[in-house]
Amino acid sequence: MKASEVNLYPHKFEVSISVVDNYMKKYGSLSDGEHLKGVEINLAGRIMNKRTSSSKLYFYDLYGGGAKVQVMADASIYFKIRTIELDGKKRIK
Repeated sequence: MKASEVNLYPHKFEVSISVVDNYMKKYGSLSDGEHLKGVEINLAGRIMNKRTSSSKLYFYDLYGGGAKVQVMADASIYFKIRTIELDGKKRIK
């Protein structure tokens, strides 16, 4: 792959908060279904389960550092999708 092309397998991801040490301490007290508007964080972990509730609502179980976080992805609330151009086609990043 040439240097000017997109790296399909990046080895480093920007993480703003760790699952165990900071996320669970800071957001562990939130009630089920509670949303924080205007807060954006980047977590790293392994997605072990994905459940579809509707065409725009997904739930992911993210595991990192021995802890689990359930992520609710709602396209009606969060509509920012990052894409890259690859072989003339747009791909979700």
